[in-house]
Amino acid sequence: AGGVVADQVGWFFVLAPYGIIAQPIHTTILPELVAEHQAGDTSAFVSSLRWALDSMCVLLLPISALCAALAVPAMSVLAFGSAKDAQGIDLLAAALASLGLGLLPYGAFFLLARAWYVYGNSRVPAIAGGCAAAAGVLCMAAAAVFVSGTNLVLALGLAHSLAFLVGSVVLVVSLRGRTHMWILPSLLIPCLVGSVLVGLLVWGIYEWWGPTGKLMDLLALLALCSLALGLYAGFLRVLGVSITQRLPGSGTQPEPEPPRV
Repeated sequence: AGGVVADQVGWFFVLAPYGIIAQPIHTTILPELVAEHQAGDTSAFVSSLRWALDSMCVLLLPISALCAALAVPAMSVLAFGSAKDAQGIDLLAAALASLGLGLLPYGAFFLLARAWYVYGNSRVPAIAGGCAAAAGVLCMAAAAVFVSGTNLVLALGLAHSLAFLVGSVVLVVSLRGRTHMWILPSLLIPCLVGSVLVGLLVWGIYEWWGPTGKLMDLLALLALCSLALGLYAGFLRVLGVSITQRLPGSGTQPEPEPPRV
């Protein structure tokens, strides 16, 4: 029962950044996708999808890194009821970390599924969902056989994240067949590297600091999250990324300057 509750609580917290960040990106880009498809402009259609994927990479990957790096202090602060003991906190932290790692695949899956809906095709997303479900069930079944306790909660969350990664890959490959172009985020690798480095740094600082008690954990969270976001923002500035504009590599080119007379 404790593992089930931990999974539900972890999923609740993971859905918050998805709803605040990924869903608005989906909503913003959908009218553009419809207009570009109706105009027969495949290049613009692909460009819009790449922009949306890049935007999610920039915004979701650092959150995933923080979910993994600071899961224990976060759950120490947020734990309630009987979950406030050490075992309960470990279960909650395992759920948050493993499910948080799947934020980008989860958002990418539903974005790419919408692209197929724009084409009037619901069969391909259903097939991709079936592949994701099969991968998730197989991994979860294996986890149930070989691990238990906190490790089982961790494995189940990772299986969930892997399932949506598989589904996203199926959708990317299928869209390649439809558009004859790969729809891949150009900022995936740099943002992943930056997020991992920042996550490792704040995790190392927390382990070195070793705060005790809910108040100290709260202060550590505030300080380390602020530090992480500041460092990541500086990293984005070095890359020349602006989240208020179409991102580099999304396929959108600036309008050429008029010729001078």
